[in-house]
Amino acid sequence: MLNCFYVLNQFVGFLIQVLPIIFLVYTPYEDSQLKMRKREIISIAVVFAVVVFGCTSLMLGTMYSEEDRAYAMLLGNVVFVLFGATGTLLYFLSQKKENAGRMLSYIISLQYAVIVYTIVQLGVKIIENVPFGKHWTPYSSNGIVLYAVVTAVTYPVIRYFLKKYSFGKLKRISKNNLYIISGCSLALFFIYIIALVTEMTYSVQGTMTANEIIWMVCLILTDILAYVMYFICINVEDKNSEMQIQFAATELQYKALCGKIQEEQRLRHNTRHHFRILVTLMENQEYAEMEKYLRTYLDDWEQYSGQNISRNPVINHVLEYYFKEARQQGIQVAYEIELKEYYPFSISDMTVLLGNMMENALEACLEYGREDSEIHLMIRQYKKSILIEETNPCTEADIARSKKGPLSSKKDRAEGYGITSMKMIVEKYRGNMEYWKDGNQFTIRMVLNIPQEKAGSGAGDMV
Repeated sequence: MLNCFYVLNQFVGFLIQVLPIIFLVYTPYEDSQLKMRKREIISIAVVFAVVVFGCTSLMLGTMYSEEDRAYAMLLGNVVFVLFGATGTLLYFLSQKKENAGRMLSYIISLQYAVIVYTIVQLGVKIIENVPFGKHWTPYSSNGIVLYAVVTAVTYPVIRYFLKKYSFGKLKRISKNNLYIISGCSLALFFIYIIALVTEMTYSVQGTMTANEIIWMVCLILTDILAYVMYFICINVEDKNSEMQIQFAATELQYKALCGKIQEEQRLRHNTRHHFRILVTLMENQEYAEMEKYLRTYLDDWEQYSGQNISRNPVINHVLEYYFKEARQQGIQVAYEIELKEYYPFSISDMTVLLGNMMENALEACLEYGREDSEIHLMIRQYKKSILIEETNPCTEADIARSKKGPLSSKKDRAEGYGITSMKMIVEKYRGNMEYWKDGNQFTIRMVLNIPQEKAGSGAGDMV
């Protein structure tokens, strides 16, 4: 005979254990990072969970008796494992390949589920002799109450943690370090499972002793502390990456400043030369030649000083330096820049981004080695984003390297520190970077989302 209360109890038990994890594993990700909309993926997983565990609960209800507790537990575990395998497959198939830390975020969610399970099992073991509640299998009424309480207390904390990190920082750390952290997390997860199964098997015949409870609590705390250390290390490396960007920006700004100083010195030297010629022409009363010389000088001066690349002064100064470098190398530059005078981007970020992009373009043009080399640059605002697109000619060797990654001025590798810094900056502003080649032309396109201006931030450190 079907026990409706038992069926409902098991159905609620399955869902209260599974549904928080379904929502949790997708917390760090936005729709743009997934192959489908996050809401659609979660809806599919939830409907699948309801159907699977509804059928399982009905099956358990038709066969359950006090003598079949072990069989009911086995069936529940088998269904749970199969559902977990299917959910794992859905999780990784729904992720885009460029998402960093997919494995780590998934393991953290699973580890949270196992820790909640451990706490609930400890609680059930402690109160199993209390004469209230139904001691059904696999979920007792006491266990469901404990699941609800523990989840209500811990779920907001772990969700806030995953939401805050958003795992965007994981894109900034080296792949080797990310593999090491993910591998250690996976090993830690299996070690925890082995210890948990061993302890639960050992204590299945009776209530747990105080020493066993203390041992399990220490196991949980050790596991949590391991993850705390992981993310402390991630923060340290993230700060080191930020310092590298700041250093690169300082280096580029210093280079631009040195170029301006040299240009000013050259202008002062040329100015003295011009005045001497003018004085000589005036003393010889060659006024027609003097007028002709002055007009030539003014035309050259206007061509030098009259170029206003952008309304934004920071971007104007950065590009002015590289445009001058291009002219000196005989490289033409065509540009289309439509920007406002101010944006809440970091000056150092934009210096590194544009500086490395232009340096790589100049290097590619020099390697191309033809007089018709030309750089095309377009920067404009589109709604709440900034679109940057640059095209330059490249050699066959550059094209071969571009298949592995964006072109770098470093000949021994496809992707140098400059490109890595550019990626980090684009990801910092939740944008994207793509590149392609068309014939002997290489194009790189970046989209930056305009950040909200923080209260109290001064204009001195913003573009």
